[in-house]
Amino acid sequence: MLEIVPLEARHVEDAARLACSRYADLRCAIPTLPTRWERVENLVPRISECLGSAPGVAAIEGNRLVGFVAALLVPDFRGMRTAISLEWGNGARADDRCDVYEAMYARVSSDWVDAGCLSHLFCCMGYDPALRDRWNLLGFGMLATDAMRDLSLPQGRLADIEVRRADCSDISAIMGLLHQLEEHLASSPTFLFRSETDERQEELAWLSDPANALWLAYCGDDIVGYLRQGPASNNACTIINDPGTSSITGAYTVPAFRSRGTATALLGRAISWAKESGYVRCAVDFEPMNTPARRFWLRHFDPVAFGVMRRLDDRYAAV
Repeated sequence: MLEIVPLEARHVEDAARLACSRYADLRCAIPTLPTRWERVENLVPRISECLGSAPGVAAIEGNRLVGFVAALLVPDFRGMRTAISLEWGNGARADDRCDVYEAMYARVSSDWVDAGCLSHLFCCMGYDPALRDRWNLLGFGMLATDAMRDLSLPQGRLADIEVRRADCSDISAIMGLLHQLEEHLASSPTFLFRSETDERQEELAWLSDPANALWLAYCGDDIVGYLRQGPASNNACTIINDPGTSSITGAYTVPAFRSRGTATALLGRAISWAKESGYVRCAVDFEPMNTPARRFWLRHFDPVAFGVMRRLDDRYAAV
């Protein structure tokens, strides 16, 4: 019989073993993933940290842990107090994982509401259609996808363009493309809000760091797209984080040059630079509701994690 109990310190090592086992299975399918997250000692402190943050649960059958949810409480994620279980912070045995997850969420969700969290976010390893569908039935929608590839050159049509590395003298052109991207992301169906910051100074500082590279696509004298990359992104899922990972942290192609190989040419140059710079893999994270981006990235990358989110009626705050 499955028993759902509060997650405690005595469960942490078994929980870390379960997460590492799931990760090892994922690495069998996607060998380019880093090896470091197969080691229990790398996950124990992360899961332990969650014990003092948001409530968590363990699924016990007999004397064996068969599932767990550890979470962090974030006071303001997209405007709401949120309980977040990252991809190393949840897991369930393979054969009935969807049922185990459902039972755990039924218990932990009430604890999260009692803690004032009306926004619930899970990041899960791999690309698991059955688990994704179960989250949908529980009221969750897709939020983000992380993906990875090796450093072989991408296949596909290449546009007749020139790709050059940008420097600080290109800042005006870069800011123009960034603003076009922001408008695209703010429109239907993505509706991604970006807060107002001093983007120009941030971008100049980023360009000045030799660890970063921004590639501009030219058709004649016209700039028709860009792609930016650097070391592993801290804003992506943990399992891509490794010195051997180069992350793509932004890309945009003007509408008239989409589906013509422009983005593929930019990606090819980015992969070549990553290889020349000593990286062994390339990662990207993106919003699945950004339709052209989703189609492009999933054509060239393998999903390694996905995030789902649920927001409850704010009237529960008064219950």
